[in-house]
Amino acid sequence: ITGIPGHGKSNWLEWYILNMCLHNNHKVAFFTPEHGSTSDHLVTLLEKVVGKTADPKYQSHMRETEALQGIDWLKNHVRHLEYKGEGRPTAEWILKKFSEHVKVYGTEHFVIDAFNKMGVEVGNLSSIAGVLSDLALFCQQHQVSVWLVAHPTKMRKKDKSDYYEVPGLYDVKYSGDFADQIHNALTVYRDFENGGLTRVYVLKKKMRHQAGLVGMATTFEWEGGSGRFKHSHQNNTGGSFIQEKQKSVFDEPEEP
Repeated sequence: ITGIPGHGKSNWLEWYILNMCLHNNHKVAFFTPEHGSTSDHLVTLLEKVVGKTADPKYQSHMRETEALQGIDWLKNHVRHLEYKGEGRPTAEWILKKFSEHVKVYGTEHFVIDAFNKMGVEVGNLSSIAGVLSDLALFCQQHQVSVWLVAHPTKMRKKDKSDYYEVPGLYDVKYSGDFADQIHNALTVYRDFENGGLTRVYVLKKKMRHQAGLVGMATTFEWEGGSGRFKHSHQNNTGGSFIQEKQKSVFDEPEEP
């Protein structure tokens, strides 16, 4: 997943992953050093899971019983990788920890936010290609998904406009291998020309039967209090590739 800084790619990805886990009783592990402390990140995730802000100054904030139930769900479904060594963590360390999570917890989804925190040597194209290849192999071996956030290069503005163009796969920093090696790719783009709607463009998909239309966008509206997103029907060219219903920890389990 790529996107211009400040356009909400991490926020959208967290919501998407949590919604998928809520629907399917899956587990996710985050490696997100860009988000500060784990406790702060858990508050952000808690708001998405419960569907309400945790800030008590708002009338609609979550109550204690809601927060406790949300925390209980997070304890059983969400984990974080925390690196306490010297220097930067390596890709080998991250993959080793991912493997442990598969074996110990049965984790199905992994998030790396962002690629530049993996200890990869910038400018070393063979190193970058090797890491992307190792991630793809890990997914195939364990039948899991790895969601990799990668920042774009300095973006270009549209002609005679103050608004930026939508980043593509070859706009991702570091290497063209992102376009060649990854199986699926999305861009999260805030359309400030049209009220700040969030448009998620499908840049690539490995299998034809996978949802979404390459080059097209699914449009969302962001809910500021909870950090959730909902479908918008404004200029929605890509159809829907997620569960329309927003689940929460308070919903009854679905029939198998």
